[in-house]
Amino acid sequence: MDYSRNSHANKLAIIKGLFDFAHGVPFDVFACNSRVAYTVSYGAVRHCLEELSQQEARLVVERARDHTRGGVVVMDNVQNYLMQRDIRIGRTHTMNVGLAATYVELEGIHPNALNFADKMW
Repeated sequence: MDYSRNSHANKLAIIKGLFDFAHGVPFDVFACNSRVAYTVSYGAVRHCLEELSQQEARLVVERARDHTRGGVVVMDNVQNYLMQRDIRIGRTHTMNVGLAATYVELEGIHPNALNFADKMW
């Protein structure tokens, strides 16, 4: 066995962990698989997803500040009804309401085409 440290050693394990997370694998499976080094832990997958989302947010902010590119933000409200399976005191059915947004960069369109002030007469 080789116990050397390598920054690329856990790439396959994190990819497998992200794959399992996306498919809704139970937490117990993460615990067993990370124990035998098949995947990384559930916390490591969550940390990886948080870092990836922050990286993507920085990229979107950077692109939105660039006035040479044209882009549109498409927003929609989203709802998710959380139904309690075991009703007890203090537990009720709830509706999660939120906002989902996607930034779409429009290629081949001059940014002034989206300027509303130019359209006013």
